Amino acid sequence: MAALLGPKKLLAQHVAYFYNAVLLLRLEFRLQTILFSENTILLIVKPIFSVFKRKAGLATTTPLVLLS
Repeated sequence: MAALLGPKKLLAQHVAYFYNAVLLLRLEFRLQTILFSENTILLIVKPIFSVFKRKAGLATTTPLVLLS
């Protein structure tokens, strides 16, 4: 998802919508059937957060806590 959205001309709000409406729903479904470690979940979510940071014009060193 991050590879598809990265080069597109989208606003940060669009990326946030895709994250909330698509990625979180898929993760929620998978978490009902499979137990993931926290590190695995971060590996899944981290690329889309980096796209969001870039689209929002935030520094790459911005902590993930500010985005959630």
